[in-house]
Order: sequence, then structure tokens, then C-alpha cells
Amino acid sequence: MSKLFEHIFRVFDQFSKRKMPVYIIGGAVRDLLLQRPVSDVDFLIPWIDMEEAREIICSAFGSYPRLNRKFRTFNVIRPFCNFDFSMMREEFYKKPGELPEVRSGDLRTDLLRRDFTVNTMLMDSHFNIYDFIGGMEDIERKIIRTVTTVSFLEDPTRVLRGLRFAEHLNFNLADDFEILLRDAGEKRVFEGIEGHRIFAELKLAGKGIKRIYEVLCRAGIWSQMGLGFLEEKNLVKIICDEGEKWNGVEDFLKTLGKSIKEQHREIFAKKMKISKKHIKILEGGKY
Repeated sequence: MSKLFEHIFRVFDQFSKRKMPVYIIGGAVRDLLLQRPVSDVDFLIPWIDMEEAREIICSAFGSYPRLNRKFRTFNVIRPFCNFDFSMMREEFYKKPGELPEVRSGDLRTDLLRRDFTVNTMLMDSHFNIYDFIGGMEDIERKIIRTVTTVSFLEDPTRVLRGLRFAEHLNFNLADDFEILLRDAGEKRVFEGIEGHRIFAELKLAGKGIKRIYEVLCRAGIWSQMGLGFLEEKNLVKIICDEGEKWNGVEDFLKTLGKSIKEQHREIFAKKMKISKKHIKILEGGKY
């Protein structure tokens, strides 16, 4: 038995002893179905006392998890996998782009708060899979589809995440993906989003960063974030030509740095709150 499944069985066992439901949810279920490597496992547990949950998780792993009290989540890192625990919850967004407030929820409300259908499937301790929102069908059809039509209004970073999933999984975007993006753009939801959250998604995008850049250009999203110079025709042409060779955000920064004015480099770095390492690359340094 692999170390990954050994730890998964321990978690199931500890919650089962207390007669509490626990599921694997999200990307791990998706990747197991696609026979892809799994390096992150998300568990969904009931809304219970946080100290009780902390003790149960400690019993499974032999050490206390990191705790985020605001979102009632737990995290355990092992060399071979990252394990996250969240409680069944409901989310409320005061403003688009802001992090949500969370309240006690059930399985239905928790599934409806999630980003894409392919990330909503559940797996129980007997490895039965439950699909209430059509994730299995979308995996078979290789489609990235939002769970609700207000998904991008609630959290605009889901746009970048969806594009990243499409690239990494070699999936297509649902027919309404860019329609929902344009609708979110018309409501100017990207104006209030913090740049570091956008850059965090760019860092994870790998070779998909060119696609993200182009889609945001078409929707006029860079302008909403105060980075309208990224939509200038000359720059778009340069990135379209060079982007096919990119392997990640470092290549994007290198191309960007040599193609825009110094004042624009400063604006980009400040808006995205990028690290000193990435500022150096943007300014023409090696990486």
C-alpha cells in the first residue's frame, strides 16, 4: 500500500470510529478518475467543534494540523502529499473578489460553493463515488464548466483557475465560459481583486499562462485591474509570437520585462505584489 493511501485510510478510520461522515472531494477524485498523479487530497468533514476536528486529524497523522480559524480549515503536509480538511459550509460574498464569510452548511450548500463541476465529486471510505452536479459527464466530455452562473461574480480568480485546469487537463471550456467572463467583466468585478491573488494563479499556470493572458485581453480584464498597457496591440503580438515557447511565469515576466516601459514594469510589480526574485526577472535578470 502506498503512503498516500495509508494516510487516507487512517483518516477514514478515525472519523468512522466517531461515526462521522468524511469524504474525499475535488481534484483528487477527478485525478484518480483520469489516472493522473495525486499530490493534494481534500477531505470534507461535518461542521463540528474545531478543537474536536483538530484532535481527530492529529490521531490520523500523529501530529497536529495547521489551523485556519476564519475558514475552519486544516492542513497537513507530508513529503508525498498535501492534505486539506474543510467543514461543510456555506459562503457569503460581501463584494466580488473579496474572500467570503463562512457559515455552517450541509453537503448541498458545500457542493454549490465550489468552482467547477469536475471538482465536485465525492469519494467515501469504501471508494464509492457520488456525483450530484454532473462532474462525471463533464470529465467524460473533457469540459470545464462552472457549478453556478454567478461563480465568476463571487470569485473572479476562478476564471484563471478554470483556464489553468483546461490547459493542464487538456480539456475544453464550456460554451458559456467566456460569456460568464464577459458578464463578470461588464460588472467590473476585477477592479476590487488583489493583484497577488491573480499572480498566485499565474505562477501555477505553467504553459497555460499564454492562454490566460489572451483570454483576459479579449475581455478587457487587464484594464480593469489598472494594467491596460498589457492590452496594447504591439505587446499582444509579441506575446502571441513568443508565448508558445513559455514554460511558466518566469518566461512570461522575461518577455514582459523587455517589451514594456520601465514605469509599466514598476506598476505591474506593485499591483501584483511580486517577490524580489520575480522583480529581478522582470527587470531582465536571470532565473
